[in-house]
Amino acid sequence: MNEERREPVNGEMMDQTIVEGANTGGEERMSSGMEEGPRTDIQYAPQEGIQDGTEEEIAEAVTEKNAGGAAKRGSNVPEVLKSLLNDEVRRLLDPALKLFVICLATALCLAVVNHITKDTIAMRVQQAAEEQRVHVMSAADSFEKIEGWEDQDGTGLVKEVYAAYSGDEFVGYVFSAVSSGYGGDVPVTVGVGKDGTITGVRVGDNEETPGLGSKAAGEKFTSQYTGKAISGGIRIVSGPATADDEIQAVSGATISTNAVNSAVQASADLGVKLLGQNGGGKK
Repeated sequence: MNEERREPVNGEMMDQTIVEGANTGGEERMSSGMEEGPRTDIQYAPQEGIQDGTEEEIAEAVTEKNAGGAAKRGSNVPEVLKSLLNDEVRRLLDPALKLFVICLATALCLAVVNHITKDTIAMRVQQAAEEQRVHVMSAADSFEKIEGWEDQDGTGLVKEVYAAYSGDEFVGYVFSAVSSGYGGDVPVTVGVGKDGTITGVRVGDNEETPGLGSKAAGEKFTSQYTGKAISGGIRIVSGPATADDEIQAVSGATISTNAVNSAVQASADLGVKLLGQNGGGKK
């Protein structure tokens, strides 16, 4: 049953109808609304790439999409690393490549120069050796290299043997020997006349100590061998030589002195053997 009352509001009368049971009706509507279940009038925007299907299919599609997005984001990382690595490698390789090109160009230039000058160098070496032979065998005007003597040299110091001629006449042998000194190899050229005496000794370029060992290459020392017989041994003595088979050593250069003497002795011994075969050399 409805009651109707009038209450004054600001001097005016306002009808207000109070409906009994209004609260009861509101509660009924709220209760009925909760029992209706989820609303279906709300529209959800479908995700891109997900089609209609079962819940399992939709879940799988969402998972694949998320994984693809993560992979796409992750794929940018190797590209950045690759770019950084390329820059670093390029920074390290640039100077190395330039150095390689410079070295290659230098090597090619040296090879070309060597190819051009090798014949000239070889000719000058031969000329120097010829001068050495002439110096130790002044009686000769030509030299002929001989072979087949290697087995007769028991020292291994003799490297080359030449028969010396004056015109067609055999005048002796010239030996090229190499011995070991204080500073390295000591090349020695020795002349042996057909009469069995040493005609000369010449020491080539060497690395012996300047002022000491180098004196063994000097004329003062090597001239002592001229005229010595090759049939006996040649001895080095510290004082003045008093016998025909003695050579005075260079003071303070014992190793260099012995190196030269070893080469001379090896040449003399081989000369004795060669001169004993058929009376010497024949042209």
